[in-house]
Amino acid sequence: MIRRTLTTLVPLLAFASSAFAGDGGGAHKLPLYAEPVFGQVTNSMVMVWLAALVIIFFSRIATRKMALVPEGLQNFAEWAVGSLYEFLAGLIGEKLVSRTFWFFGTVFFFILVNNYMGLIPGVGTWTFNGKPIFRGANADVNMTAAMAFTFALLWFYWAITETNPTNTTFRNAKSTWGRRTRGCGASERAGKANGGKRA
Repeated sequence: MIRRTLTTLVPLLAFASSAFAGDGGGAHKLPLYAEPVFGQVTNSMVMVWLAALVIIFFSRIATRKMALVPEGLQNFAEWAVGSLYEFLAGLIGEKLVSRTFWFFGTVFFFILVNNYMGLIPGVGTWTFNGKPIFRGANADVNMTAAMAFTFALLWFYWAITETNPTNTTFRNAKSTWGRRTRGCGASERAGKANGGKRA
């Protein structure tokens, strides 16, 4: 009974506090750019740092007392990391995921924590000197663009090193394709010479 009441009441209060947190209970509009809160520190930077601290503290607590048979937070952390690793291995292969998981795992959990922290009531509505103290980290185009450019550069590097243009597989595929196209032309010429019948 208590659990059912709490699961109904908590989301209701969360939505209500966000709706009425603006001035006079009216609509709230988030600016398109991150605003400085303390000197050069913007409200998006504050959320990024808080998300990083959440991940660091969780990792420290989950791995504080490592056990061969995990339980509690260690079990949850191993399940989350292992599931993501297996999912990526199914997408990009075991060899490539062993090289790239450090990046994909970090970015996945970083974006996940940032997005969930952006849903906390008060983010974007609590103000200091008329400016929001917190702003969703992924609401800022600088963060999204930086992650996108980093991913693009790393993916180009991984793609080129995995399919090395100088290796024999690439050269064999190229020469096989060349033979196939030449072979098609030869059979068509032979068919014309035989009165339209293929050789």
